[in-house]
Formats: sequence, C-alpha cells, structure tokens
Amino acid sequence: MRVLLLILNLLFVELLYGGGIGKIKFLTYEDNSDCSGLYHDTCDFKFKPLRIEDENGNILFKIPTTTSTSKTTTVDLTEVEELKNPIEIQVPTNKTVKILTTVWDEDSPSEGKKIREVTDFVVPFDATLAGSDWKQAIKTSSNPDMSFTVEYKLEECNVNYAGQGCNFCKPNCFTESCDKCCVPVAGQYTCTDQGDKVCEGNWNGTDCDSCMSYFYGTECSKYCQENCRSHL
Repeated sequence: MRVLLLILNLLFVELLYGGGIGKIKFLTYEDNSDCSGLYHDTCDFKFKPLRIEDENGNILFKIPTTTSTSKTTTVDLTEVEELKNPIEIQVPTNKTVKILTTVWDEDSPSEGKKIREVTDFVVPFDATLAGSDWKQAIKTSSNPDMSFTVEYKLEECNVNYAGQGCNFCKPNCFTESCDKCCVPVAGQYTCTDQGDKVCEGNWNGTDCDSCMSYFYGTECSKYCQENCRSHL
C-alpha cells in the first residue's frame, strides 16, 4: 500500500510540475556542536525528520528518522542505513529543491539533545542539464561550525521536456505542461503555438486526416461531385 501511495504521489507531482527525475547522494555531515550529555560527551548524530521539498513546500521525500551515527563529529552519510543509497525524487521543472532536517545528538534510546535546524539547504537542479555528471552542493553554518555535503544530478527529463532544469518543451510540443505535441506534415497541416493542427489544401477534420467534401484520394487531390464511383 505504501509503495502504491508513493507511485501515485510521484505521478501527481509529474503531472503538476513536469520536470524530471533527480537524484541526491548524501555524503558527509560535520558538526562541532557541544555534544556533552548524560551518558557520553561525543556526538551520536541522527536526523529526525529529514525532508526534501520543492520551492512551494511540497514534500518530495521524507524519512521520519535515521539511525544514530557513530561517536564522531564527522559522519560518513554513505554508512547511514537510510541514506546510503542515492535518493530519487521528482524534480519540478526549472526549480530548486531544499533539504530540511533537525539534527539530534542521541544520548540514549529515550533521550536526545537537539543540535540544530537545517532549513535552507538548497540543491540547484534548475541549473543542471539532464544526463550530466554528479555535482556537489554544500551547506555551511557557524557558531558552531557545520558542513553538510551532498551530490546531485538530473537523471532525465520527463516526457516532452528538455533543456537546463528541464525548463522547456521538446520540439513540436506545446502548452505550459508540454502535453500537446504536433508535428507538421507538408501539404496536410501546420501547427499553432498551442499544438493545434491547421489543415492545408483539401484536408479536413480535427486531425486533418480526412478529405473535404467532394475530394478524394490519398492526398485529397481528386475532385468529383457527381458520378464519382471511379474516383473512390
């Protein structure tokens, strides 16, 4: 059931935004915060929760909590069970996304100390070409020092989208959602900037695939009004 809901959510986002498939790979988290606690003085970081959102606050991915890390100020996030594999998200067309999380120092199974809020870690998918190599994004902060590093890539644009950040329609596709495509056929029809067909010559119909009255033949070039059996 959860898998079905995830698939439906991705389809909804794709229909709403267009865009493409993006991936985020979590690399490292370094934090010099004071982790003094009841049980030990070293940091056992965990992220609770961790979300990826679009510019409008729509959630593209969410983890309720990660497992706590080993006792260190620098964490290799590729060794954290929930983050060891790249996260795949539906990236809105020509938009950035952001990572939000609350970082905790877990002193015991039932207690924890809030270290900081990360609310504005921007990943600039809008400046990325589909199919390009991994790029790096780093969020830093001070007092105390913090560094959060990920890599990201735009895997591919959705159907009918192209360009940097999947920000425009592929050739011959139109409308704001690029969902109406029209390829002109010489002598049969041209296309408007909204993807509608405009019939030429003796062609007729919504798709310009039938002949006007009294015209026949594969190119609608034969005219006959009476006694036309020989022309059919």
